[in-house]
Amino acid sequence: LAALPAAAQNLVENAGFEVGEHGWSVFVPAESAALAPSFTVAEGGARSGRFAARLHSATPARFAIAPKGSIQVNPRERFRIAAWYRAEPGHVVRPGTPGLV
Repeated sequence: LAALPAAAQNLVENAGFEVGEHGWSVFVPAESAALAPSFTVAEGGARSGRFAARLHSATPARFAIAPKGSIQVNPRERFRIAAWYRAEPGHVVRPGTPGLV
């Protein structure tokens, strides 16, 4: 039997959006710019904590948020990457529309 390692610290600054949009940047490719997708931080709706990121576009658009800065990665290290998301009540997923990546 091997002991499980203690949970590691989160390497993403402001991962819970508790300090607003600080530490995050938005990527909007040229083909989505005219669709005006948005990223805001809203109180409520979070899995934990008080705040959550809100990504919105009135029409399907390709865009993303990413943490600013970099994370040092060394050979043979393992990282767990996790995200939790939810859709607004009443959201309908239509076949053939893009989703969360």
